[in-house]
Amino acid sequence: MVGVHDLPAWQITAGLPMMTAHVIAADGADHHRILHEVDTCLGRDFDLGHGTIQVEHVARPMESDAHA
Repeated sequence: MVGVHDLPAWQITAGLPMMTAHVIAADGADHHRILHEVDTCLGRDFDLGHGTIQVEHVARPMESDAHA
C-alpha cells in the first residue's frame, strides 16, 4: 500500500463505529491481500467491525485530479 485518501470515520450508533477508505496499491501488489490486511488492522487496532475499503491501482488518478 502506498497511500490512503477519502477516509471518513463515524459512529452509526453507540458502540458501532464505521469507516470507509480508498487505499492505493503499489504496482504488482496483491489487492486481496491488502484488503485482508487492512480489515485485520482495523479490527485488531481500532475495534472496527465494519468498514468499506476500496483498493485502487497506483496508476489511477486521485479522485480530486480526475474531476479537475
